[in-house]
Amino acid sequence: MYIVTRETIDYHNDPRGGLQDTAIVGIFPSRNEANKAARTDLLNEWNMDFFESYEVEEEDGLVTVTAICPEGEEMTVTVKEAPNKMSLGPKKSLKSAMRKVYYVTRETTDYHNDCHGGLQDTAVVGTFFSREEANQAARTDLLNDWNMDFFESYEVEEEDGLVTVTAICPEGEEMTVTVEEGQLDEGPDEESDEESDEGSDEGSDEGSDEESDESSDEGY
Repeated sequence: MYIVTRETIDYHNDPRGGLQDTAIVGIFPSRNEANKAARTDLLNEWNMDFFESYEVEEEDGLVTVTAICPEGEEMTVTVKEAPNKMSLGPKKSLKSAMRKVYYVTRETTDYHNDCHGGLQDTAVVGTFFSREEANQAARTDLLNDWNMDFFESYEVEEEDGLVTVTAICPEGEEMTVTVEEGQLDEGPDEESDEESDEGSDEGSDEGSDEESDESSDEGY
């Protein structure tokens, strides 16, 4: 499972980089689909010549797009591999079908080393088909690493059935774990189709060889 995110840092209105926003572009079952979405995300809204610079890099098979806007804003679109907590099960149809999915992210703002909030990091906790499981993962994510009494404050809120956990660390770092709802395209898997084709070819070859051997035996 792969998640594509877009991070925007508004250096135009805050030269220190304290104004940041992270949005989920989409969730994809295949790396190829996720990389394609990352490459086209910004270009769906702006022409290439709008940007002062536009760079596409690929590391370990995952794409990162970094673009600088005319007024200094920096946008980074990233593909991340997400821990898959979902049991997809067998596909019953070759037709494309959208399915509701929930993803849990942890955003850390390091006010300890940058009081303006310019040091931020977003990690993907996991993806789930069940809202209940996603909410449970959000509630327990930070507590898997720290005891409750470690935090200066620890708040759990639920809005529209989705949990948000906000915690403040002793040295001022702020961590927010969020559940968001998205859509997953469960269309045909090209890799599976290719494997199926290869299997069919091997099967037909074996069948041909067996028929040939039987014919030879009958001839004798």
